[in-house]
Amino acid sequence: MQYEQIKITNEYTEIPDELKHKVRFAATDKNDIELLNFQLSTFQLSNKRIALTYEPETVEDQQIIDSYGGLDNTPSYLVRLRPVLMINGERIVVAKDGLPMGADYNLTIEVISPNGMEKISSTQITGNLLAIGITAQNSSTKDSKIHEEDNAETILFKEAMNYIGRWNQAEDELASLLHLAIARPVPAVVTIGGVIDVTYLLDTPHGFEWKGVFVDAALKTVQTVPAVSTVQADERKKTFMKLSALQGSILENRIFEDDFKVESISTAKLFQLATSDPQPATILTIDKTNIDTILPTLPFDENILEDIKNSVNQNLTINIPQPATGNPEPATFSYQDWTGIGYIKENPVTGEAGYMLSGIIAGGMTAVKKQSWIDQDLANTLSSTKKPNKDPEATVRIVRLNKSMADYQSGVTGTELKTPFEVMALDKDNGPVQNVKITFKVIAGGGNFGKDLFGNPILTFEAITQSNGMAEAVLTLGKYTSSSPYYIQETNSGGEKYWELVGLNLVSVFATTNTSGSIYTDKPFEAYGKPGEAVKMLKVTPTSDVIGLPNIVASPVWVKVLDEYDNSISDKKVRFSVTRTMQTTIPYCLDQVHS
Repeated sequence: MQYEQIKITNEYTEIPDELKHKVRFAATDKNDIELLNFQLSTFQLSNKRIALTYEPETVEDQQIIDSYGGLDNTPSYLVRLRPVLMINGERIVVAKDGLPMGADYNLTIEVISPNGMEKISSTQITGNLLAIGITAQNSSTKDSKIHEEDNAETILFKEAMNYIGRWNQAEDELASLLHLAIARPVPAVVTIGGVIDVTYLLDTPHGFEWKGVFVDAALKTVQTVPAVSTVQADERKKTFMKLSALQGSILENRIFEDDFKVESISTAKLFQLATSDPQPATILTIDKTNIDTILPTLPFDENILEDIKNSVNQNLTINIPQPATGNPEPATFSYQDWTGIGYIKENPVTGEAGYMLSGIIAGGMTAVKKQSWIDQDLANTLSSTKKPNKDPEATVRIVRLNKSMADYQSGVTGTELKTPFEVMALDKDNGPVQNVKITFKVIAGGGNFGKDLFGNPILTFEAITQSNGMAEAVLTLGKYTSSSPYYIQETNSGGEKYWELVGLNLVSVFATTNTSGSIYTDKPFEAYGKPGEAVKMLKVTPTSDVIGLPNIVASPVWVKVLDEYDNSISDKKVRFSVTRTMQTTIPYCLDQVHS
């Protein structure tokens, strides 16, 4: 051996358990009730595809999801889901209990080594796919390219591996330039998932909308030693730490911009934008000497203020870009469709730093809404729980979507509905099917889907399902309630009930395949055409003049209040008045008869 043996400390036939590196996953609900708790050796997880996915809590939840054509189309307030830990596509552990879709829960990842434990805590959203990349040393990037057949879980995992790999490569090059040797004593942990906007009604999750993708460098530890002993060794180590942290933050926007072609934001990019503006921001520095004065003036959420306070108490310095004077919300920035803040937590002695973005995310995220992504197929794949099926012949059913808003909606006769009718084509596994011909056909009510080149109403509209398996059509309601009369009960401003005559518009929807022929939805879409504004009145009875004796009712008078299409309008006040006229003719008299 090239080394001189000085001492043998221990000899083992196998590595003792206390010397093994491990990772523990634990999840609890907001009441700290345990959902799952599972531990594995690091070698069983390094470079493996780890993901937190979800499954219905009960059979009833599954039936509801199926009725809506999949989880992506199911209203969040209707179902409960169990978190599931997956490794390379295999279910490893399922949570004991479920949570409402969109509800928050706490996820803790403990990285356990012979030298101690690193704990990573985060808040997750039930129903939001999370990919977790763990590498003991270098990431495996043999098949890092995104393929057309990859699902969301695979794509996010590849991005996590690419991120760690690119950062490691940059550190290796930087260490070589600074004549340093580096070691990575604990695994790197990176999480990537969806940015979700959850709306609440009475403290219950009600809406669940995918807005983009985030990356969070949850744990990345590196140690350096001088490869060449010089007096500047400590300064070189500090420079390495500073540049490594900066590179990690830059990659948090570049990873999405390079691979997804989507404009993104990170803390490093935020600082760059803020200081290069025509009215450049100033950098506000917070440390133990001024925190008591500055912290109360910052308009941040309580969790961010608490993070800043805790960091300063750990002898870290905080740097926050401060917008130019006159900004109504100091320290808040906007870029594309993103608005938020960013700050750097730095150890002034060692150069170690954490780059923080809004939401206590040590990372970055895409900065444009889904509709603005260049690659819509990729956006649909990442925002869906199932990969689209590109074989139209695989269609086994089509389901009506957005039923709570699209079906049974109403509007003024002759006008376009605000919400389109949407359907999704599904295969036998309830996955969306692409390139399926969908036909929307007006079967009652006189509505149409616009006009053709000759000005004739279009009564049958054909559309092809997109990569998300969906197709839609916008109906213009029929002009006349008499085409398909239907009564609905309404309530006026005084709280009184009344019946109104409307036009019932029905639209049937079916898919056409060579294998199965026509596949219809469970029922047609319904929409109601209500009368418009009152523009005239029509006297219904009497139809001609009536002559009668004084103080005796001659005939009741009936009128209709009508809109521009002569549709009757209910619950309108009509004022009747009597006008006295002067008699201008001599009444006819019989001759007197004398006896």
